[in-house]
Parts: sequence; C-alpha cells; structure tokens
Amino acid sequence: MSLSIPFICVPGNREICFSAVWEWMVPSLAMNRFRRFFGAPDKILYHHEESNTVFFGLNSIHSFPSWPGRISRETRLWLREQAALYPASTKVVFLHHPVIPVIRASSFWAHALSEAGELLNICSQLDIRLILQGHKHRSSVVEVRIPERDAKVVVSCCGAPLMSRWDSAYHLIDISAVSIVVRKREFGGGRFRDAGMYQFSFDGFSRR
Repeated sequence: MSLSIPFICVPGNREICFSAVWEWMVPSLAMNRFRRFFGAPDKILYHHEESNTVFFGLNSIHSFPSWPGRISRETRLWLREQAALYPASTKVVFLHHPVIPVIRASSFWAHALSEAGELLNICSQLDIRLILQGHKHRSSVVEVRIPERDAKVVVSCCGAPLMSRWDSAYHLIDISAVSIVVRKREFGGGRFRDAGMYQFSFDGFSRR
C-alpha cells in the first residue's frame, strides 16, 4: 500500500501494541514493525531545499513503561549537531509527546516529555522556530518566549480529525523565512471548515 504522496513521520505510543507485552518491555521490537511501513523512527532529517526548511524527527518512545515520553541523550546530541549545520535555514522539530502542556488536556505526568526543558533549551540555542507535537488529541497553538536569549518557539498540537470525542481538527502550516502561519481546519456539518488563523512573525505575534 502507498499513500502516493511524500510524507515524514515519527512513532507514538499507539505504535506499541497493548496486547504484545514484549513490545511494552522492548519498544525496539515495535519499532521494527514501524520501520517496515514508515522507515526510520528516530533522528530523521529532511531538508526542503526550495523553501530552505529543515525538519528533524525525534522518537519519544522508550522502554517499559512507555510513559512519560523521553528523548534519548544520543538523539539530543544528534539534534544539536545537525541543527548547527543549517544556520540560515528555518528549522522544525516534530515528535509525539508534548513539550509543553496542552490547553484543555490532562497535565498528568505520564503524558508529558521528560526532557521537555532540555529540548526547548536546544531549540532556543539553535534558532529552531517550530515544534510539532501530538499525543493529546487537542488543538493548541502556543508561542514560547525565552527572553534571555531573545528566542521564540512556536508549538503546534493538532487534534484528532476523525475522532469526535476529541478536537476534530488539523492544522495547515505555512512556513517562510520571516513568519509561520497556522490555519486551523475543523470538522463540522459534514466537512472541514476554516476555524481561525495564527500568524507568528519572527519579530512579533498576532492572531486573527
């Protein structure tokens, strides 16, 4: 089977089967199945040359129990090294577990990322502009400011477009050299509709 479109993805907690106890104990076994369908589960790098945007995919799944999420030291070092190689590019990190709490969602520790502070620190040091996170099934767009470094990071968490019990929404994101625009698309009346737009300038922030 093929999606017939280019895609990049990272694994989440659902990639570890509840009925397969051995995958909870050794998630690398589940990652073998993930690799077969989607490719590498960690340390993913994709450079879109036309827009000069670099995407870094990180695996936040780890050994039993598979919560809270974790980014290994090896992966964090890899991110530092690779992000430093693209000083003039717009840089994006994507992973499953939340880096910051999501509005209207549980803040229970099991659903967080253990290395959230360190990941934000890396982003602020290496001018990574955008973090895409999942897990919570809630739509949220937040700007994190680190005044001592004069750094800003946009964090986008979309909903679950096909699940009515959560936020039936997804985000369309336009990235340029000077701004990030996040458009929320929400399901209602049998189709997806525009439900607001956030525009983040690298000099400021506005919402319409």
